[in-house]
Amino acid sequence: LTRDMTNYCIMGVMMHQRSIDQQRKNQESSTWDRLPYSNLKVGVLGLGELGSHCASTLAGLGFEVSGFSRTPKEIDGVKCYSGDQLSAFLSPIDILINLLPVTPQTESILDENLFNQMKQGAYLINVARGNHLVEEDLITVLDSGHLSGALLDVFREEPLPEDHSFWKHPKIKITPHVASVTTPDSALGLLQKNIAHLTKGEELLHQVDRVAGY
Repeated sequence: LTRDMTNYCIMGVMMHQRSIDQQRKNQESSTWDRLPYSNLKVGVLGLGELGSHCASTLAGLGFEVSGFSRTPKEIDGVKCYSGDQLSAFLSPIDILINLLPVTPQTESILDENLFNQMKQGAYLINVARGNHLVEEDLITVLDSGHLSGALLDVFREEPLPEDHSFWKHPKIKITPHVASVTTPDSALGLLQKNIAHLTKGEELLHQVDRVAGY
Protein backbone atom coordinates (compact mmCIF):
# COMPACT_ATOMS: atom_id res chain seq x y z
CA LEU A 1 0.00 0.00 0.00
CA THR A 2 2.71 2.49 1.03
CA ARG A 3 5.00 1.58 -1.87
CA ASP A 4 2.19 1.85 -4.41
CA MET A 5 1.16 5.28 -3.13
CA THR A 6 4.74 6.51 -3.26
CA ASN A 7 5.21 5.18 -6.79
CA TYR A 8 2.06 6.96 -7.97
CA CYS A 9 3.25 10.24 -6.47
CA ILE A 10 6.67 9.85 -8.09
CA MET A 11 4.92 9.27 -11.42
CA GLY A 12 2.90 12.47 -10.98
CA VAL A 13 5.93 14.53 -9.99
CA MET A 14 8.08 13.31 -12.87
CA MET A 15 5.33 13.64 -15.48
CA HIS A 16 4.95 17.27 -14.46
CA GLN A 17 8.70 17.86 -14.27
CA ARG A 18 9.27 16.41 -17.74
CA SER A 19 6.28 18.26 -19.31
CA ILE A 20 4.68 15.02 -20.53
CA ASP A 21 1.43 16.79 -21.45
CA GLN A 22 3.30 19.13 -23.77
CA GLN A 23 5.40 16.27 -25.13
CA ARG A 24 2.18 14.47 -26.04
CA LYS A 25 0.89 17.55 -27.86
CA ASN A 26 4.22 17.83 -29.67
CA GLN A 27 3.89 14.22 -30.78
CA GLU A 28 0.42 14.88 -32.18
CA SER A 29 1.79 17.79 -34.23
CA SER A 30 5.01 15.96 -35.20
CA THR A 31 7.04 18.60 -33.34
CA TRP A 32 10.57 17.71 -32.22
CA ASP A 33 11.19 20.01 -29.25
CA ARG A 34 13.54 18.98 -26.45
CA LEU A 35 11.90 20.79 -23.55
CA PRO A 36 14.14 21.81 -20.64
CA TYR A 37 13.35 20.83 -17.06
CA SER A 38 14.53 21.82 -13.61
CA ASN A 39 14.75 20.18 -10.19
CA LEU A 40 11.40 21.11 -8.70
CA LYS A 41 10.67 21.71 -5.03
CA VAL A 42 8.12 19.19 -3.77
CA GLY A 43 6.00 19.62 -0.65
CA VAL A 44 4.23 16.73 1.07
CA LEU A 45 1.21 17.76 3.15
CA GLY A 46 0.85 15.14 5.86
CA LEU A 47 3.78 13.16 7.24
CA GLY A 48 2.19 9.98 8.51
CA GLU A 49 3.38 6.60 7.27
CA LEU A 50 2.42 7.31 3.65
CA GLY A 51 3.61 10.91 3.60
CA SER A 52 6.92 10.20 5.32
CA HIS A 53 7.72 7.35 2.94
CA CYS A 54 6.78 9.45 -0.08
CA ALA A 55 8.84 12.44 1.10
CA SER A 56 11.96 10.43 1.93
CA THR A 57 11.80 8.51 -1.35
CA LEU A 58 11.49 11.69 -3.41
CA ALA A 59 14.41 13.18 -1.47
CA GLY A 60 16.42 10.07 -2.29
CA LEU A 61 15.71 10.68 -5.97
CA GLY A 62 17.31 14.10 -5.71
CA PHE A 63 14.26 16.33 -5.33
CA GLU A 64 14.28 19.18 -2.83
CA VAL A 65 11.52 18.01 -0.49
CA SER A 66 9.71 19.62 2.42
CA GLY A 67 6.86 18.30 4.51
CA PHE A 68 4.16 19.61 6.82
CA SER A 69 2.49 17.82 9.72
CA ARG A 70 0.32 18.68 12.71
CA THR A 71 3.12 17.82 15.12
CA PRO A 72 6.90 18.19 14.60
CA LYS A 73 8.64 15.41 12.64
CA GLU A 74 12.22 14.67 11.64
CA ILE A 75 12.90 12.91 8.33
CA ASP A 76 16.35 12.59 6.78
CA GLY A 77 16.69 14.79 3.71
CA VAL A 78 13.31 16.48 4.24
CA LYS A 79 12.75 19.98 5.60
CA CYS A 80 9.89 19.56 8.06
CA TYR A 81 7.32 22.18 9.07
CA SER A 82 4.50 21.92 11.62
CA GLY A 83 1.91 23.85 13.59
CA ASP A 84 1.60 27.47 12.46
CA GLN A 85 4.23 27.10 9.70
CA LEU A 86 1.82 26.11 6.91
CA SER A 87 2.28 29.33 4.94
CA ALA A 88 6.08 29.06 5.15
CA PHE A 89 5.80 25.47 3.93
CA LEU A 90 3.54 26.34 0.99
CA SER A 91 5.21 29.45 -0.40
CA PRO A 92 8.36 27.99 -2.02
CA ILE A 93 7.08 24.66 -3.41
CA ASP A 94 6.43 23.85 -7.06
CA ILE A 95 4.37 20.69 -6.46
CA LEU A 96 2.06 20.01 -3.51
CA ILE A 97 1.22 16.38 -2.70
CA ASN A 98 -1.70 15.98 -0.30
CA LEU A 99 -1.45 12.91 1.94
CA LEU A 100 -3.37 14.17 4.96
CA PRO A 101 -5.97 12.14 6.85
CA VAL A 102 -9.53 13.48 6.83
CA THR A 103 -10.47 15.08 10.15
CA PRO A 104 -12.72 18.03 11.05
CA GLN A 105 -9.55 20.16 10.93
CA THR A 106 -8.44 19.01 7.46
CA GLU A 107 -11.83 18.82 5.70
CA SER A 108 -11.82 21.28 2.75
CA ILE A 109 -8.25 22.37 3.56
CA LEU A 110 -7.39 22.52 -0.15
CA ASP A 111 -9.25 25.76 -0.79
CA GLU A 112 -8.61 29.07 -2.51
CA ASN A 113 -6.96 30.52 0.59
CA LEU A 114 -4.41 27.69 0.68
CA PHE A 115 -3.82 27.78 -3.07
CA ASN A 116 -3.15 31.52 -2.96
CA GLN A 117 -0.31 30.90 -0.49
CA MET A 118 1.43 28.80 -3.15
CA LYS A 119 3.64 30.28 -5.84
CA GLN A 120 2.34 31.16 -9.30
CA GLY A 121 2.36 28.10 -11.54
CA ALA A 122 2.46 25.51 -8.75
CA TYR A 123 0.94 22.06 -9.28
CA LEU A 124 -1.37 19.95 -7.09
CA ILE A 125 -1.43 16.17 -6.60
CA ASN A 126 -4.31 14.95 -4.41
CA VAL A 127 -4.16 11.28 -3.47
CA ALA A 128 -5.57 11.48 0.07
CA ARG A 129 -9.34 12.07 0.16
CA GLY A 130 -11.79 13.94 -2.04
CA ASN A 131 -13.22 15.79 0.96
CA HIS A 132 -9.95 17.68 1.36
CA LEU A 133 -10.57 19.58 -1.86
CA VAL A 134 -12.96 22.47 -2.47
CA GLU A 135 -13.58 21.64 -6.11
CA GLU A 136 -14.89 25.04 -7.18
CA ASP A 137 -11.83 26.74 -5.70
CA LEU A 138 -9.51 24.49 -7.68
CA ILE A 139 -11.30 25.40 -10.91
CA THR A 140 -10.97 29.09 -10.00
CA VAL A 141 -7.19 29.01 -9.47
CA LEU A 142 -6.63 26.84 -12.55
CA ASP A 143 -8.68 29.13 -14.77
CA SER A 144 -6.89 32.21 -13.41
CA GLY A 145 -3.51 30.61 -14.11
CA HIS A 146 -2.40 30.74 -10.49
CA LEU A 147 -2.00 26.96 -10.45
CA SER A 148 -0.67 25.29 -13.58
CA GLY A 149 -2.48 21.98 -13.20
CA ALA A 150 -3.64 19.14 -10.98
CA LEU A 151 -3.48 15.35 -10.82
CA LEU A 152 -6.50 14.02 -8.93
CA ASP A 153 -7.08 10.43 -7.81
CA VAL A 154 -9.80 11.02 -5.19
CA PHE A 155 -13.09 12.91 -5.31
CA ARG A 156 -15.99 13.97 -3.10
CA GLU A 157 -18.33 11.81 -5.14
CA GLU A 158 -17.07 8.50 -6.53
CA PRO A 159 -17.43 7.40 -9.22
CA LEU A 160 -16.99 10.94 -10.53
CA PRO A 161 -20.23 11.90 -12.33
CA GLU A 162 -20.00 11.86 -16.11
CA ASP A 163 -21.03 15.52 -16.34
CA HIS A 164 -18.49 16.75 -13.77
CA SER A 165 -16.41 19.69 -14.99
CA PHE A 166 -13.16 17.97 -13.99
CA TRP A 167 -13.43 15.43 -16.82
CA LYS A 168 -12.90 17.91 -19.63
CA HIS A 169 -10.76 20.52 -17.90
CA PRO A 170 -7.52 20.89 -19.87
CA LYS A 171 -5.39 21.37 -16.75
CA ILE A 172 -6.69 18.38 -14.78
CA LYS A 173 -5.59 14.77 -15.03
CA ILE A 174 -7.90 12.16 -13.47
CA THR A 175 -7.37 8.61 -12.27
CA PRO A 176 -10.23 6.59 -10.66
CA HIS A 177 -8.94 6.17 -7.08
CA VAL A 178 -6.19 3.75 -8.06
CA ALA A 179 -3.09 5.38 -6.52
CA SER A 180 -2.92 2.65 -3.89
CA VAL A 181 -5.29 -0.29 -3.74
CA THR A 182 -5.52 -2.80 -0.91
CA THR A 183 -5.10 -6.31 -2.27
CA PRO A 184 -6.13 -9.57 -0.56
CA ASP A 185 -2.46 -10.51 -0.18
CA SER A 186 -1.47 -7.24 1.51
CA ALA A 187 -4.53 -7.30 3.79
CA LEU A 188 -3.89 -10.92 4.76
CA GLY A 189 -0.26 -10.18 5.55
CA LEU A 190 -1.21 -7.36 7.93
CA LEU A 191 -3.92 -9.50 9.53
CA GLN A 192 -1.44 -12.31 10.17
CA LYS A 193 1.05 -9.89 11.73
CA ASN A 194 -1.59 -8.40 14.02
CA ILE A 195 -2.82 -11.84 15.11
CA ALA A 196 0.77 -12.67 16.05
CA HIS A 197 1.10 -9.38 17.96
CA LEU A 198 -2.22 -9.99 19.73
CA THR A 199 -1.33 -13.50 20.86
CA LYS A 200 1.98 -12.21 22.26
CA GLY A 201 0.30 -9.29 24.03
CA GLU A 202 2.14 -6.81 21.83
CA GLU A 203 0.86 -3.51 20.44
CA LEU A 204 -1.14 -3.91 17.22
CA LEU A 205 0.06 -2.35 13.98
CA HIS A 206 -1.69 0.60 12.29
CA GLN A 207 -4.05 1.44 15.14
CA VAL A 208 -6.46 4.35 14.78
CA ASP A 209 -6.17 7.14 17.33
CA ARG A 210 -9.83 7.80 18.18
CA VAL A 211 -9.02 11.25 19.58
CA ALA A 212 -6.96 12.42 16.59
CA GLY A 213 -9.37 10.77 14.15
CA TYR A 214 -6.80 8.78 12.19
